[in-house]
Amino acid sequence: MALPLADEEYLLVAAPSRARHVEEHPSAEDICTAVRDVRPVAYAEDLPIVRRYWRNVFGKQLSARAAGAVPNLYAVVSAVTAGAGYSVLPRSLCEEHLCDGRLALLHEPVEPPPLNTLFLVQRPAPTRTRTSYGSVTASNTRPGPGSRPSRPPARRVGQGRL
Repeated sequence: MALPLADEEYLLVAAPSRARHVEEHPSAEDICTAVRDVRPVAYAEDLPIVRRYWRNVFGKQLSARAAGAVPNLYAVVSAVTAGAGYSVLPRSLCEEHLCDGRLALLHEPVEPPPLNTLFLVQRPAPTRTRTSYGSVTASNTRPGPGSRPSRPPARRVGQGRL
């Protein structure tokens, strides 16, 4: 079962020094042209979040190559804040940086920016079944003192089917 929790808004951001460079570009009115000299930073070389933003907001394909790929979105925030390039980040992740001036908004979409709906996913509760942990042998021997009934091996987290 999946329950929608929140809509995550994405923003086009850069360090203030990079934002000034974009604002001073001769084609500053066309953000797609103005950012050509600045490379995007992402968590993957194929720039999935940045490409989606470009397609949804500008109606264009992004032709830029990544300045670098880092392991996760927190590292993207750090790299962009340090001036490595621009990126598209969730508002929830970069809002504090925008408020205190460590990041600057490069573009304010006319329509609502791309959203990503976050869901709480729950697995249905398993039905209870009776399980016998004893063992049966062909002979009529009884377990000795201190012996334990055999049990199936415990399943490790992440092992097997969910």
